[in-house]
Amino acid sequence: MDDRDLQAQLESLRRRNERLEAELERVLQAAPCATSVAAAVLNLVDDLLEGEAPTAQQLITIREQVRTSRVMWGAYDLKAAIRAECQDADVAENLIALLATRDAETKTETAVTTLGEIATARSSRRASLDLVRVSSSLPLTDHTEAILRTASQWQWNAFDLRDATGDKPLSCLAFWVFQHAGLVDHFSLQVGPLCAFLRRVEQGYADHPYHNRTHVADVLQTVFKCLTSGGMPVTKEDMLVCFLAAIVHDFEHTGLTNDFLVATEHPLAIVYNDYSPHENHHASAAWKLVTRPEYDFLPDKSRRAVIRHAMIELVLATDMRNHFTILNQFTNRFNLIEDYGGRSSTSPNQPDYRASLLPDLDEKKLLLQVLLKASDLSHLSATHAVHVRWVTLLEREFFAQGDLEKQLGLEVTPLFDRAKGGVTKSQVSFFDIVGAPLFAALTAVAQDTSPLLTAVMANRNAWAGHPRTDP
Repeated sequence: MDDRDLQAQLESLRRRNERLEAELERVLQAAPCATSVAAAVLNLVDDLLEGEAPTAQQLITIREQVRTSRVMWGAYDLKAAIRAECQDADVAENLIALLATRDAETKTETAVTTLGEIATARSSRRASLDLVRVSSSLPLTDHTEAILRTASQWQWNAFDLRDATGDKPLSCLAFWVFQHAGLVDHFSLQVGPLCAFLRRVEQGYADHPYHNRTHVADVLQTVFKCLTSGGMPVTKEDMLVCFLAAIVHDFEHTGLTNDFLVATEHPLAIVYNDYSPHENHHASAAWKLVTRPEYDFLPDKSRRAVIRHAMIELVLATDMRNHFTILNQFTNRFNLIEDYGGRSSTSPNQPDYRASLLPDLDEKKLLLQVLLKASDLSHLSATHAVHVRWVTLLEREFFAQGDLEKQLGLEVTPLFDRAKGGVTKSQVSFFDIVGAPLFAALTAVAQDTSPLLTAVMANRNAWAGHPRTDP
């Protein structure tokens, strides 16, 4: 399905929903049990959209339960009221048919009096899944739904969502994250263009062993978990920026390193004068999409430049050439104390940043940069089996570049020569020099993210082959 088909489908669904809601409003004015009826119809439509297909016997049983339910029907003939109030006979019969298939589970009566309040009262889980289902054109199975719920955990397996969605883990998770975090409603984001944008970005990730859409979904999940459960002092706009940065941070990645692009005078290296060619391209190419009407989901033009600038700074921070510069700035800015093994803590006079929003914009920028950098290495905090799987894929991608370097007569990058062994042979050093200090610094400021550091050290110790509990 192309973007135009998606837009047409969304517009058709919108018109149909407006029509049904208008008819329901008329019915509710005459219905003494309006609350129950409206809630039942809305929930039933959700069930049908999820692809539930009851058997004939189940329908007969449910119909009888609904027909005899005093909570549902009250003391008057609702079918007659629907037929009398609806101007469109087909719509009336459709509503009656929908009601007849409604499950009769007992629900607690609520003090909802208008259709708008009823819609607001629907569960956030179902609202989030509506966006995922309609926008990604995916059959949302119970299995996929269960995997999305696990995105609220500290350790997550992006491969599970990849397999369940037919290799659409990024768009599926991104739809869920935007809705679950309340950004769609808060910023009145244009759902159609947002969905088209996320689908187009996902298409921009090639099937490289490591730098692919599954990796990006993994990064997005860690950013989401930290921002919603990590005690980080951020605003809704910060969340929007971080989610966008995570989603596009490897957009149209070549599967090669920046050094290789520079050494071979790749067009990206020429365009960006050898400075972070990948990262500059990721941010630039992704925002070019936003400037096109079919992908422009940001209605508030006044904050557009601020959001773009912040997103660019986060994406550029993921260039590993900037790693130690950014980490040193972060350590000095937050007055962190470090010792061997990446253990970090704040000085005795350091404030608790969980208590309020960061007043200093430079501090906030550094915190969000370190968050995205840690999330970019989120596999270090996965279960050991998932972590090893990611490292093996990264090694495969590095070896492919090493083979290309040999073909071009270039010096093979260290750890990229399959004949000499790759990154799986140097993981302890990587954890001690890069991974552990990075996650320790993040945890020292955003203390509720400590489960990540605990998992990082567990994986480090597993590679070392001997126990070590101190971080």
